[in-house]
Amino acid sequence: MAASNMTAVYISQDHKQEFSAELLQLSNARPDQNMYKKTEYLSTLRSGISQLQVGINSFLTERIGTDKIAPGVMKGEIREEQEEENYGERNFKADA
Repeated sequence: MAASNMTAVYISQDHKQEFSAELLQLSNARPDQNMYKKTEYLSTLRSGISQLQVGINSFLTERIGTDKIAPGVMKGEIREEQEEENYGERNFKADA
């Protein structure tokens, strides 16, 4: 049986990343096929999706880390600094 690939693509304003997982080529699951073939087909798809998910999660975790390092990129980081400065005081601008 020949192999095929399952792919996913992440696109942002400044980056494009492709992910792929190799799948065993199986015939399409048809109603007349036996249950074993259908189960094998779905198992292969699930395995491929899991492989893609691991790659995507690793990439996004790394990307979040680099975004936090870049100055002024993460608004959440700036907001945390402002909250620390205003600790115990009411910020009327933020409440509006």
